[in-house]
Amino acid sequence: DFMKRLTSLLLILCLVLLLLPATLAVAAESDLVPYAVEGGNIYFDPTTGTVVSCDETVTRAVIPSQIGGIAVKALRQSSFWLLSETPVLESVVLPDSLESIGSECFRGQSALTEITIPSGITTIEFGTFQACTGLKTVSLPTTLRTIEYMAFAFCAKLEQIQIPERVMKIDDHAFANCSSLVSIHIPDKVEYIRESTFSGCSSLVSVRLSPNTYLIEDNAFLGCSSLTSIALPES
Repeated sequence: DFMKRLTSLLLILCLVLLLLPATLAVAAESDLVPYAVEGGNIYFDPTTGTVVSCDETVTRAVIPSQIGGIAVKALRQSSFWLLSETPVLESVVLPDSLESIGSECFRGQSALTEITIPSGITTIEFGTFQACTGLKTVSLPTTLRTIEYMAFAFCAKLEQIQIPERVMKIDDHAFANCSSLVSIHIPDKVEYIRESTFSGCSSLVSVRLSPNTYLIEDNAFLGCSSLTSIALPES
């Protein structure tokens, strides 16, 4: 009898452990605060100060520095990446309180035409604006240090971007297939041009390399068919 009771208790414990993640997820979702913007809602987690998602119908989002008295500190990974066939997000205003923007946050938002990144941001993470094919204008903060893998890849209408002088690292494929990009200035702190960083930038005419650059990796400028000259630094 003792062994049967013990076995039953163990089975119940296993069942509880299996159900616990789902229960916690439901509880977490119920704690989210909806915040109305044009076309729908964004959803805010007040326990972490994070915008975690938005409705597919949102067309314009002015994100405040506080929601319900809690500072908006972050946009979660993929929070605005919606698997909709026709994305409608045209405009996003980010608050100065923002400290991080998660990877792939705005991926595929093809209706987005411009964005200003606030000064609290030091990293543009993996794929943050990947395939934002309508993006024409990006304003980066002077606090920026790193542009990660595929951060702006396939932004086909991006014609120019001013990379701040404090940037130390531009990862591989960061601007791959930005086919309208005309010129680029590499900050002095950047020592590597990574693999395929500017591959497929078929409109790129002018490149100013950092005098401290001493390595240009494979295919860095592959398919840059408009590039007429490039001055290599002594390094």
